[in-house]
Amino acid sequence: MVVLKDVYADYHAQGLEIIAISLDSPDRREHVDKFLAEHSIPWRTICDGKGFKGRLAKAYKVNAVPFTLLIGRDGKIAAVNLHGDVLEDAIVQALG
Repeated sequence: MVVLKDVYADYHAQGLEIIAISLDSPDRREHVDKFLAEHSIPWRTICDGKGFKGRLAKAYKVNAVPFTLLIGRDGKIAAVNLHGDVLEDAIVQALG
């Protein structure tokens, strides 16, 4: 997640939004909040406390972390589970 901060800073003004989904259990929420604060994560993070059984994790068939979905401006999934430079290239392409 911290690696994405530079990508977010570079492309947010062009329309990139990031929403993080934490799969931590409810008893770990304090740890999640501390991590987000310590690393100044600027985007929204959702934590329903249900882990891999949560609605979003099940809907997108998340079976390991980290897991990424790149959703284009049209609302359709543009790429699945890309990381690093490959993810950044896909973001640039999706932003047009």
